[in-house]
Amino acid sequence: MTDYTCIVQTACGAVAGRESDGLRTFRSIAYARAPVGALRFQPPEPVEPWQGVHDACRPGPIAPQSPSRLASVMGDIDAPQSEDCLTLDLCTPATRAGSLKPVVVWLHGGAFSSGAGSLPWYSGEALARRGDVVFVSPNFRLGALGFLCLPGVAEGNMGLLDALAALRWVVANVAAFGGDPGRITLMGQSSGGSMIDALIDTPPARRLFQRAIVQSAPLGRPRQDRNEASAIGERYRSLVDERWRDDLRHAPVDVLLRAQGALAGSFRPPLGGTALPFMPVLPVAVDRGGGASMPGASAGAGAGADADADADADADADADAGAGAGTETGG
Repeated sequence: MTDYTCIVQTACGAVAGRESDGLRTFRSIAYARAPVGALRFQPPEPVEPWQGVHDACRPGPIAPQSPSRLASVMGDIDAPQSEDCLTLDLCTPATRAGSLKPVVVWLHGGAFSSGAGSLPWYSGEALARRGDVVFVSPNFRLGALGFLCLPGVAEGNMGLLDALAALRWVVANVAAFGGDPGRITLMGQSSGGSMIDALIDTPPARRLFQRAIVQSAPLGRPRQDRNEASAIGERYRSLVDERWRDDLRHAPVDVLLRAQGALAGSFRPPLGGTALPFMPVLPVAVDRGGGASMPGASAGAGAGADADADADADADADADAGAGAGTETGG
């Protein structure tokens, strides 16, 4: 490691990034354990502490996915892919004068099946520089690996729970990067906006952010319930190579992606049902909470939604933030 210029101490270990043109950037910081092996289709596990300094100067792999239907518009995604994708990028102004800065956490779009927060066209450098904010963009699981609902195999919402784990990481660690854990805005586009809509309806998530900006999310689409999602999951399994149908946890990723493509190509939602095979299942069961706080789409859809939590929840968030406070050094 020879090209880093700044080091920040997080709750789990030190990370080394780059400082250039008034910004400090950190790439591919793990916010949860790699969801591989026995952890495939499971909720994210906390990241394990590491020794030494983690090189956060280079982009990491993105979630496994098939070629995007938007490749002709946005360009091909040629980034390496891996199930070990639960990482985030962070960009922050280099100047630290005054109080802690507001934080923006960006959830990318892609129909819950493609994209990544680490792609270059989602760079937060301009927003961090012009808005004087700390910009965080996590990667999360997609497609069947992120949203398969199949009793006995996967409970669904893995990708949504990844986003929740990333938020918890931000609350615990962002102060070390100059961000205010009490001023977090969730911002997401298309399916990323739909994920925010689901998180607003998830009580344990609401204490982790204060505002939300939902961009071009299809909030009028009917929500997917567990019965519908389970039926889609069974249909998906029937399309998996017969050798792996009873062992999806150990099936090669390319086998899972082929079945996902076959399902998408033939998918016809039931009358009044959803238009995508893989998406969040509501209500979301998470930690001690669970259940939706309101039926249907979020109130104020299309506008910034205020997600202030109650006093007790604020105290919990403050405790989380204090637990992860770190220090920063030049490098």
